Amino acid sequence: MRLQHALRVDDVCRVTVRASSACEGVCNIAEPRTGLEAKFSLRHTVAMALAGVDTAGLDAFSDEAVYAPEVVALRDRVQVLLAPQCPDLTLSEVVIETQSGTVLRQRYDSGRPASDLLEQQQRLEEKFRLLVKSVLIPDECDELIDLVARLDELTDLSPLAGMLARQACADRH
Repeated sequence: MRLQHALRVDDVCRVTVRASSACEGVCNIAEPRTGLEAKFSLRHTVAMALAGVDTAGLDAFSDEAVYAPEVVALRDRVQVLLAPQCPDLTLSEVVIETQSGTVLRQRYDSGRPASDLLEQQQRLEEKFRLLVKSVLIPDECDELIDLVARLDELTDLSPLAGMLARQACADRH
């Protein structure tokens, strides 16, 4: 919605997130104090997304990033409402009220498979590359993605095992 409606942080008056009450014990840390807690905070991740923070990168969830003033100020405008009667654990709704009085609403079901599987694959690969960029060079990343893509065709898993073993050794040094 941020991109679709060209929203800036200052445009956002209030945000309401509606989700299943099953989120309570999983991702409803209201005021995270660490990067790890931020990963499990609907309020914080919604604020990050609205502030344009790339939530796919590990750097976005550093302990320092949790206290970014723009994100914290936006997080204070985010309210999470959990619905105990909501049987669909993967359905959520975000309502954004803007300073101009416009109300934007979007529902999303993360349990529904993507209709464009190629686009989904590209997004997953991009996220994977961001997550492993500090431990794999681009060629190794490409090789690993290729091996995983062909996993059901491989008659020998030694190339994959070899990559994992090399990485385990590198992590120890």
